[in-house]
Amino acid sequence: MSAQHILATRGLFGLIVDTGVYSLKSPVGIQRAHVMPLRHLGVSKGEILVRVTQEEIEMARELRALDLEWEPSVGHYVYDENRCCPKGSPFQDRLYFILNYDCFTSHIGGVERFKQVMLWLPTWHDARELLRSLGVSDEEVARRLQCCQGLENGKELLVMYEMIAELLCG
Repeated sequence: MSAQHILATRGLFGLIVDTGVYSLKSPVGIQRAHVMPLRHLGVSKGEILVRVTQEEIEMARELRALDLEWEPSVGHYVYDENRCCPKGSPFQDRLYFILNYDCFTSHIGGVERFKQVMLWLPTWHDARELLRSLGVSDEEVARRLQCCQGLENGKELLVMYEMIAELLCG
């Protein structure tokens, strides 16, 4: 893949330009991959469009405090709250993507330490899977997103985090 192209899949936080791996924020889930010239997106080589809001980070902290079960895995995004990673992030400050699980977890001091110091930031897809596992139907999620105007406000992930928190609270 040339530096003039990216690979975008729908359903994650954003788009990583120039590395060819992630996606435009989308409520429709991961569907298929597209290779697009950067010029069509109005971005330049090396620009990164993955962004996690402070609200999403705060809500992820709340989910962790509510004992949301998490086992680190390739494909997860994590936030380095304690600045344990000596290498800078290719995304926004302290935001990392687990690509090489063994290397990443051993670099931090093992899986248990990793789980203590890293904050999991569930993607749109992760949040949908969590809601399904907690017995929430797709229709219920759609109703809630519509009721809260989550899609129109670009806060669909935050709305799903809130739904998960409500269920964990019992």
